[in-house]
Amino acid sequence: MVGLQYVYLAANPTWARHPRRATALGTVLSADRSTAGSHDYLEVYYATASASDQPAGQNQQHISLYGSLLPLEDLKLTANYFYFWTTEASHTTVTTRTARRFSSSLGHEIDLAAIYSYTEDVTFTMMADWFIPGNLYTSPNDATATQLVGEVKVTF
Repeated sequence: MVGLQYVYLAANPTWARHPRRATALGTVLSADRSTAGSHDYLEVYYATASASDQPAGQNQQHISLYGSLLPLEDLKLTANYFYFWTTEASHTTVTTRTARRFSSSLGHEIDLAAIYSYTEDVTFTMMADWFIPGNLYTSPNDATATQLVGEVKVTF
C-alpha cells in the first residue's frame, strides 16, 4: 500500500498579536488533533519553544508519503515521510509586524516501523523516528531528534 496526504492548517490572524490565546482553538480545529497538542507540549518539555513560537495546531501545512508492505506473512514494514512548512512566515517579535520573519521551513520527519505477529495474540513492534529541523530552527535547537520505541502487545 502507498499513499499521499496533504494537510492545511489555516493561520489564525489572532495568533500574530496573541500567540498563546489561539492555541486552544487551533488545536481543537486541527485536522491532526492527535499530534498538535503533543508537539506544543514537547517544545516546552525539551525547551525548544521560543517566545515567538506558534501553536502546532495552526499555520502549518504538511505533505506526507507513506507505505507498507508484507515481505512475510507475519511481518509488516511501514514507512512515512513528512515535510512541514508554515502557511505564513512568523515574525521574530510577535507584536511587531515589521520585525524580521522566520523561515517557513519547519522540517522533515521519517518514521519506520516493523510489526511482527508472533502468534494470534502476541505482536512485537519496533519503531524508529527522526525529525530533521528546517531553517526555522536555529542553534542550539536545531539538532535532529531521534526516537526509538519497542512494544510487545499481548491480547487476552
